[in-house]
Amino acid sequence: MRKTFSMAPPRRKLRFVLGILVFSRLLLHHGWSASKDPCTWINVNCDKPTGNVVSINLDSQSISGKFPSELTQLASFRSLSVQKNSLSRPLPSFANMSSLEELYLDSNEFSSIPPDFLLGLPNLQIFSISDNGELSPWQISSYLAESTNLGSFFASNASITVVIPNFFDSFPNLQNLRLSYNNLTRSLPRSFGSSEIQNLWLNNQQLGLSGTIDVLSSMTQLSKVWLHANAFTGPIHDLSKCVNLFDLQLRDNQLTGVVPVSITGLPKLVNITLQNNNLQGPMLEFGNNVKKNLGNSFCNDKPGPCDQHVTTLLVAAGGLGYPITLAQSWEGNNACNNWSYTCFPTFCELFSWLQLISWEECEYRWWITGFRSELNARVEDIRR
Repeated sequence: MRKTFSMAPPRRKLRFVLGILVFSRLLLHHGWSASKDPCTWINVNCDKPTGNVVSINLDSQSISGKFPSELTQLASFRSLSVQKNSLSRPLPSFANMSSLEELYLDSNEFSSIPPDFLLGLPNLQIFSISDNGELSPWQISSYLAESTNLGSFFASNASITVVIPNFFDSFPNLQNLRLSYNNLTRSLPRSFGSSEIQNLWLNNQQLGLSGTIDVLSSMTQLSKVWLHANAFTGPIHDLSKCVNLFDLQLRDNQLTGVVPVSITGLPKLVNITLQNNNLQGPMLEFGNNVKKNLGNSFCNDKPGPCDQHVTTLLVAAGGLGYPITLAQSWEGNNACNNWSYTCFPTFCELFSWLQLISWEECEYRWWITGFRSELNARVEDIRR
């Protein structure tokens, strides 16, 4: 009597999938044969007690064609790696694959993502779909907040649009968030401040993220921050509690104001870029171990304090949130050298003018209201 080979349903589905894919290189070179138990195939791992397939690793195997939706029927599946291939066409939904922990789809040629793509994945820990530039625009859906075990979310150059969701306090284990080279807009979500994110990559958005970056001061576990090539505005806030921060990339934005001196005291900082903003005040001095590019409109081209008149005006500008119109015209260390609203030979004459001017005709008519006492104290200091 001829002996037949029996296979559990999950294995039978996997055999069918591999048959329709015609992965010729795998079949020829890796011994993926329908006559063998799939648990013996190279790059396929099974759970020994049950015999169910739990992971497949096809990283960099020169695979092309459509991604097989049948793979999503493997209920015990924990890890799938198909990165660095040439897989194309629409991705299937991985919805309700409750055992799935790792999903690596990066560096392929997928064309679209279904609405319920990552719905109902409570055990998902690592998701990577970076470098899929052919994808149709898509958004990060609110249901992702249900994946509370998420530790890494990598989706740079993946055609993500609209806004960054405000749910990052839902992930107690999330350490890595990479969303660079997409088309995200608007401001940073406030939930960042209650998150556990350590490495944050949001650089090079097509239209640029905007708003302030003050939430960074609450992200005390940060190690790496890449926010460059966006449209962020306002000042850099105190980051002294971010004691693990070693890489801070803020160049090519619209940041204004005085750089807090506390940044120079960050114990692990080794790399910082600030150029191509509208930062003012004194240039800071960093240790020799710090690689830096600081180019801005600092009052001097070397570290050291600014002129006392310049310092006073910047204090007042700070009360307005350092408007970019002032930051773009208030350059150098001489407030009477083509600084808008300050064309006076002495600071005391400027102060008198600020008290007498008809503010109804001035863009900053309400500026002096909250700073009269501050300016008066500064004038008295100068007179002494």
